[in-house]
Amino acid sequence: MIRQPTCRMQVRQWLGCAIALLSGCGNDATQEADISWTIESRPMVEIRGTADDGSPVLSYPSAATRFSDGKIAVADRYESAIRYFNARGTLLHSAGRYGEGPGEFTDITWMGQCAPDTLFVWDSYQGRVSVLDRDGSLIRLYRIPAKPSDPTPTYMTCSSEGTFAFLTLPTQQFDIDLTTGAGPRYHGPLLLADTSGESHTFLSDIPYGEGRPLGRMTTLAVAGDYVFLGTKDSAFVLRYPLAGGAPTPLRLAAEPRAPTRRHFELAAEEQSAGFRDMAMRRQSVELLLQMAMPETLPLYGKFWDTAGGDVWVVLSAAGDSLTRLQLLRADGDPQFLTFSGELSILEVGTDYILAAISDSTGAPTVVMHRLNAPVGP
Repeated sequence: MIRQPTCRMQVRQWLGCAIALLSGCGNDATQEADISWTIESRPMVEIRGTADDGSPVLSYPSAATRFSDGKIAVADRYESAIRYFNARGTLLHSAGRYGEGPGEFTDITWMGQCAPDTLFVWDSYQGRVSVLDRDGSLIRLYRIPAKPSDPTPTYMTCSSEGTFAFLTLPTQQFDIDLTTGAGPRYHGPLLLADTSGESHTFLSDIPYGEGRPLGRMTTLAVAGDYVFLGTKDSAFVLRYPLAGGAPTPLRLAAEPRAPTRRHFELAAEEQSAGFRDMAMRRQSVELLLQMAMPETLPLYGKFWDTAGGDVWVVLSAAGDSLTRLQLLRADGDPQFLTFSGELSILEVGTDYILAAISDSTGAPTVVMHRLNAPVGP
């Protein structure tokens, strides 16, 4: 376990200390034995993007969540709709369509279950959140931020208790070399908000991300009483108490790796996935692939919060033959999940994983695998 340093520091100083912890910085970290979770290879549920009669079911599953009754909601970003499936994966109905009226979406940028059996859908183009029940009925609409004059969110996440954390447009812009994608990272505030949209600045100045594929991109999670912040400058994540106070650096089992061309191409495709128009998507990918490939992969990927207040961190990258995650815990031995195959994870539950894959024809498919906790001694 890594003890929290006693010195008081600002965010950038904490990042520097986290990097220094790799070689000491007054910590007493010891090598712990791996504790492994497993998933069953055969999916419990398989939602195919194309029906047996050839009709489309999903075009781009960008988010998914499972309700307490086993029903699954999948955000279809290109169709501006939420698809609802039963526990066997059969399509029940859809909610939403393209438009700007109540129950309509112009761009489903993010979706989360921020209260039990309740969906919060963020439409960045309209700057509003649609709240839906587990049957797809619209409960209410509100804005984040509540005041149009406040900074616009660009990255959103929430806890199951209804605390939102988001990054906004950077307060300072830097010139980027479009041939390499290199340049200083944008900086800006991290804000917290409640389910009414009322927000406040939690951290005033953090690095956001780089513009090229495989660049370092800051990621967030809210779990329990903490905000987890990862800037990918080191193999550490900073855990901040929601009540305020100094962060605790939590170490990940991540080592620098050189990327392959496939890593780079898949990252460019993911970065361009927000374009609904296929021609624009292809043009974006072509432009991104003209940039210089970074010398190393990002040390980790997205965060997924758990009901118990811990966070799963994706250690693998798209293009790896193995998918690997670490359960980031404040106390106890490190725990890992490693399995063969390439999955784009959409949600990690207490005993399941929802993920997106492509089937043998290239059609999008959402699968749910059973997740097994480690067996105690």
